[in-house]
Amino acid sequence: SKDYGNLATIGLRGANTEQTLILLDGVRLNSAQDNLFDLTTLPLTLAQRVEVVRGNSSALYGANSIGGLVNVITPEPERFGAEATAGIGSFGKRYLTASHSNRSAPLGYVVAASLSRTGDSYCYRDTSDSVHKRVNSDINSQDVMAKGVFAQGPHRASLLGEYNVTRRGEPGPTSWPADSARMDDY
Repeated sequence: SKDYGNLATIGLRGANTEQTLILLDGVRLNSAQDNLFDLTTLPLTLAQRVEVVRGNSSALYGANSIGGLVNVITPEPERFGAEATAGIGSFGKRYLTASHSNRSAPLGYVVAASLSRTGDSYCYRDTSDSVHKRVNSDINSQDVMAKGVFAQGPHRASLLGEYNVTRRGEPGPTSWPADSARMDDY
């Protein structure tokens, strides 16, 4: 896994990030243009579990899974319930997640939302042990996910929708910083 402050990617078993397949409930998320996927645009806090398959999986999952694949599995509606989580972390990180699920056979649903924000500046030490300030490094993300399930006997159908808005600063390299470059992902 590589985390560039506000961009996160995964490369498995020595393969680069373009050779690792990312799935959400079995649906490919990698870009058709460059086969990359930015994990900061996926609300991992809303995942029930994450499956990792190491090694070449091309026979089962198609091309571009040379290093392996990561499948993010969303929760299934099992009972009536709600949950909320909030927290703070380093670099000014603040987050809030909330989910609600209900099941009344044969129908069920899960609705989840996530808000995440980091600070826009932090200090770091360079190779000569000098302290510098990195600016324009913020990331703000809002996610909503809804999943509906119909299950009766051997028949099962599910519908999943996820919407993400991520706004982030692009600080540029430390040798040539960008104080105001922005990037928006939807």
